[in-house]
Amino acid sequence: MFKTKEIINKNPRLNHIHVFNDDISCKICPNLGGSIQEFSHKNIDILDGIEFSEKGLKSYAEAYQSAILFPFVGRIPNGKYAFENRNYKLETNETYRNNALHGLVFNKSFKIDVIHTSNLEVKVQLSFVSDGTLKGYPFKFKLQITYSISNNGLTINFNITNQDSNSFPCGCGWHPYFKSENLASSSLSFLSNEKLSCDDNLIPNVSSKNPEPSTFTLNHKSFDDTFILLKNEVNFKSNKYKLQMVFNENHQSYLQIYTPFDRKNIAIEPVTSAPNAFNNKLGLLELKPNKTYNWNIKLKIIE
Repeated sequence: MFKTKEIINKNPRLNHIHVFNDDISCKICPNLGGSIQEFSHKNIDILDGIEFSEKGLKSYAEAYQSAILFPFVGRIPNGKYAFENRNYKLETNETYRNNALHGLVFNKSFKIDVIHTSNLEVKVQLSFVSDGTLKGYPFKFKLQITYSISNNGLTINFNITNQDSNSFPCGCGWHPYFKSENLASSSLSFLSNEKLSCDDNLIPNVSSKNPEPSTFTLNHKSFDDTFILLKNEVNFKSNKYKLQMVFNENHQSYLQIYTPFDRKNIAIEPVTSAPNAFNNKLGLLELKPNKTYNWNIKLKIIE
């Protein structure tokens, strides 16, 4: 039987919904961009989230653990883009590179719409509504995130509705880090024959053949690359768990892989577009007024 508990913290940004049973523990933070900061299975930590402290908030501001990415993923140089013959300028929150980074909702407060509990799963539905006043993105939209937690894993559903009178460009994604006590012996599996490499400012500028086989051990390889997927599925195996991520097939999917310097985890980021898609158009969605786009990620723990 699943249970839920709303935890109130001294700092409201750290308020969270704790979902748990004998096998699963999951913590979702509505005021931290609607992000999920804990997911463990049979006492094994799968996600590497933040500490629920001021130190944890500082870490989130630097590493974006499990951030919901919208309306763009990755970086936009100088925060500048053009759409339908108009120029726009986003806030450059990655100040030392002068990039706009990881969208506009990662630090927003989401409203709790629904928490539904049953014997088999819990659904937590959150939403954020923009009235068109976000700097550099003057479009009205509703972003609804639904987490479905079960003993088998986790599903994240994105539901994006254009509430504006104009079309707007967008993309979405998820920025999780997965724990690994021995990253060198961990392995990744996905199908891709093309990757995008970055310039010194971490903006994709070169497309090349993916040199990695479909399944490979990480060893001491370092990544900060985008892969164009042939199949919307990724498998990761650590020394403690195996997982599979599947994304729905209604859109070309991309995969961002990043290995932090400490190599205690790995970011495996499913996204609907390439970084800088507002300019390079790779995977860019253009959502018309009153239209809705739906995308989901299914994370399954394989025993």
